[in-house]
Amino acid sequence: MRGTFCLAIVLLGCGHASSSPTKGSTGGAEKALSVLADESCPGFTLVGLQYSPGGDVLPHTCKPFDPMTNNPYAVRCVDTIPGFQTKFPGDEFCILPPPPDKGTQIGAHPQGEANYWDKMYAGDFSDYSNSELTKPYEMAPGTEVVQNYYTTATNADAHHYFRIDTRMRPGSHHLVSWLPRSPMTQGWAPLSDQSLLNGAPLYNVQSTHSDRPSAMDTAPEDQGLGMSFAANTPVALQFHHINAQTAPMLREAWINLWWLPDSQMVTPVQTQAFVAAIDYPPGQVTDNVQTVKATADTRIVSVFGHRHAWTTRFSTQLTRADGTTTDFYESFSWLEMPTFELDSVTTNPAPGVDKATDGSISGEVTLHAGDSLTYTCHVDTTPTEADKLGVPVPTANLKFGNEAYGAEMCVLYLETSGAALSSGQRTSLLPGQ
Repeated sequence: MRGTFCLAIVLLGCGHASSSPTKGSTGGAEKALSVLADESCPGFTLVGLQYSPGGDVLPHTCKPFDPMTNNPYAVRCVDTIPGFQTKFPGDEFCILPPPPDKGTQIGAHPQGEANYWDKMYAGDFSDYSNSELTKPYEMAPGTEVVQNYYTTATNADAHHYFRIDTRMRPGSHHLVSWLPRSPMTQGWAPLSDQSLLNGAPLYNVQSTHSDRPSAMDTAPEDQGLGMSFAANTPVALQFHHINAQTAPMLREAWINLWWLPDSQMVTPVQTQAFVAAIDYPPGQVTDNVQTVKATADTRIVSVFGHRHAWTTRFSTQLTRADGTTTDFYESFSWLEMPTFELDSVTTNPAPGVDKATDGSISGEVTLHAGDSLTYTCHVDTTPTEADKLGVPVPTANLKFGNEAYGAEMCVLYLETSGAALSSGQRTSLLPGQ
């Protein structure tokens, strides 16, 4: 089990070395930058920067845009805050917030949201070494934790947003976020508390970093797409983490939302999650096949498939009303489930079924009445697959649940614009090929 967990975390980002804790100081400007910092060919002054500026000037002008390391919408703390270093892995995922007039940042931090950036700008990182503060955010080695976190955004006015940059420290299996309809008490809450998670979706993330759009430029057809965000709105985050390391890991997140111009007409983007019924017997290969149908014109903005360890492949096909079928989305590793954007400026890797390589259709995709998406979770609970995972064969049928090995999921997530898609009846739950 430990070996399997370790593989999982390395692929999720735990290969980044932990750094030694640094005591807080008000003289942070005199400290040397972290060894992770990149000071090459700056497009603007990095040291001392307080906000990610956005725009079209790269932080490092001699390098290509990179969503993680060279992104004006998500400038790294390690490049701007002298001496930023903690005892936890993943310092390089911290990103500066947008300017208050251009966006807002939602976070989950041991210091609390009110004081977090004041202390960071001052070079005071001592709270990361305060076990009384970090303990609720830590997860012990060899454990799996799923928990809700409640916070409130600090924007004084309502806006619309489309661009979003999300970062988490390593170990995450997913981060699902909602905009609850009711206020809540800030901080951690048990997973069983579902009463406040009945609002609109915010954004779903399956890796330590995820952006929409993933490029610096917004596709022409995406201009005007947006989602509404009320003033000082409550936000609910659901963290699912796995820790295979020998030291505690920290559950921490930074989410940048960038406002659309207030004068811009907004076409709503909606998140649709299609959840398959789960009932997988042990010792068997099973195909769980589901169908989603279009009743009118629906543009697919992005796509990803979510599942757990026993699902070896998540496959989606597009079938047009005339019967033409195209491979739409393929994912072969439950640890690295990709999200692909479908627009005119993004070229996705082509699906490679023969070589088991992830990929998706590219370009702008609109479904019309009579078109459908069929998604299949290929599930293997045999002893051979159990040996690969380093865990025992299940002793009972796997059901739907938030456990990497003790339960399963089969969920097609789509961001769409236009008519809502219709979930068809379950097509089949058949012995796999």
